[in-house]
Amino acid sequence: MEGHREAISRFGPADGTLKIYDLDTKDARFGYREQAETSEMFSAHNDGLGYAGAVEAVAFYMDSSPLWGGYTYFQNLIRLAIDLMRIDEEAFRALFLPNAITAIRPTGKGAIKVTSPALFLNPFRRPQCFYRVSTGEYQITWRDDSPALYRARRFLDGHTHPFAPGSAFVNFTAPGHCCFVRNEAVVHGRTPFLDLATLGRRRVLARKWFMRDPKDAVYKHVPGMEICEEYAVLYPEFFGADRLVGEWNYDPLSDQNIRKQ
Repeated sequence: MEGHREAISRFGPADGTLKIYDLDTKDARFGYREQAETSEMFSAHNDGLGYAGAVEAVAFYMDSSPLWGGYTYFQNLIRLAIDLMRIDEEAFRALFLPNAITAIRPTGKGAIKVTSPALFLNPFRRPQCFYRVSTGEYQITWRDDSPALYRARRFLDGHTHPFAPGSAFVNFTAPGHCCFVRNEAVVHGRTPFLDLATLGRRRVLARKWFMRDPKDAVYKHVPGMEICEEYAVLYPEFFGADRLVGEWNYDPLSDQNIRKQ
């Protein structure tokens, strides 16, 4: 996507970053409408849905700023989960359920359904989170048979909205403003913004992903999540090796991920 013809036609030769902007000419009735390509609210999430949790860090660089708004906000879910453990250990433990949270991007080339714990140890035995709030076309559901998980979800949701307690934010107001995000531990979102083309004010954000392992620097689109081996072997239906490679696409009619390659 870093060399997408649409971006090149608008901004010139590719510079190695993905350009994110309000794609106001794209009609939502024809194909997938990516929430990042709007000026609307984009709620809290980790980057890299379909990359098995391999995006270790993300860089955001402002090529051009909006007229107003577009606050990018952050919450460290690992630290937040420790706060939860101190007040409700049962709720904290529920975040490790193998099917605690399911995220669906329902249509288009990037359609995928990912089911995962909200908190886990990754293959490098680092604590990692998987979390999203429903926004735009992203459909987020939580396992509904665990009162403890319900309490955990309420706690997390209460701390992952813009300007929530314990959160941070930046407002990219000029070209060159930049930040790096620890994507394994920190979720981020963006408030609505307003462009004004007549004044030359249009928000264009350059994004770059940094993978945690060289093997992950190859395109993949998978339904699984890379989790430490001792846990993954217990639930091969979610985390088996076959679900971590290739290119999969979610079929909304069957509610299944289908492997294409």
